[in-house]
Amino acid sequence: MARTTFTFPVFQDAPGRYRMTVNLGSVTMPSGSSIDINFGNGRVTVSTEGEPTVNGAGSARYGVHMQTETEAEARERMRWEEGMRRAREAEQQRAREQKERRRRHEQARFERDLSLAITVRAWKDYQAGWARLLFAPVLTFEDIPWPLVDAPQSAADIHAGSVEEFLLSPAHSTGIAHKERLRIALLRWHPDKFARVLARVAEEDREFVKEGAEVVARHLSLFLERENARGQH
Repeated sequence: MARTTFTFPVFQDAPGRYRMTVNLGSVTMPSGSSIDINFGNGRVTVSTEGEPTVNGAGSARYGVHMQTETEAEARERMRWEEGMRRAREAEQQRAREQKERRRRHEQARFERDLSLAITVRAWKDYQAGWARLLFAPVLTFEDIPWPLVDAPQSAADIHAGSVEEFLLSPAHSTGIAHKERLRIALLRWHPDKFARVLARVAEEDREFVKEGAEVVARHLSLFLERENARGQH
């Protein structure tokens, strides 16, 4: 019976691991035939008993793994596989970290946008509150438009940082310098100016309002002193 031999290139993917690409299309082997595969010199020889019939054009991919390897080859293969494992883990870790950075960035942007929106709303209420003071015959602590995003319950809730953050926020008064914003605010909260508002506060709330207004005025005076000092440098 005739013997047919095919020879194909072999490529090394990793130490001890090889592949070959066979472009034969559809191969029909005679009944009772056998196939011998011999590896050597970078090529694979496929020998068959009988004459196979090759139909059409196509491609098939076969993995060839050498079952025998020297101790040195085994160490090299293990070293290579360990390196690949570490590289995959490092890439996965970088992907996780990048995803987490994007999440934190998006969260920070959301919170910043939300904070600006809340401040814009509070600023509008603050300005409207001062307009309402002109028509209210009797005022309470809650009626006073305190310069804060969140209305205070007492003078103890009026902190310098919160007042500054509210009045100097980029969410409003764009185009007006910080120094000018503070000067306008102080014209409202200075004890001499605020006295007219205080005179219309209910007796039971008057001392609480007076204390709160004085706290605001002190903060504003300190802020304005700081801005003036900056302008001198």
